[in-house]
Amino acid sequence: MAPAASPEDVWTRFAMSVFKVNGLIIAVGEGITNPIGQHSARWQVLGRACEPTTVAKMAQDIGHARQSVQRIADIQATEGLIAFRDNPTDRRARLVALTPAGTEVLTKIYRRQEE
Repeated sequence: MAPAASPEDVWTRFAMSVFKVNGLIIAVGEGITNPIGQHSARWQVLGRACEPTTVAKMAQDIGHARQSVQRIADIQATEGLIAFRDNPTDRRARLVALTPAGTEVLTKIYRRQEE
């Protein structure tokens, strides 16, 4: 038996609603971040870097692929927005932490968000 093209069960309707809300959040995030040279994914990485964590944990927390977060973190590190630090619990997985410049950009984003 082939699945229906558009299931109408409660779970599917709920999931589709969540996907729609997520799309709206991303669209609004782009409007907040684009004028200051950022975008939603970069904001998510900066926001999560407030508390030093690994790229893998950050990716898990924000629901992105580890490779995507690593790519953004590498770019932000070259821009001086984040820094990689030694991790006392795992030598292979460095910690990602905000720099003062990253804190400044994140503060600008939060000010725009409040507006």
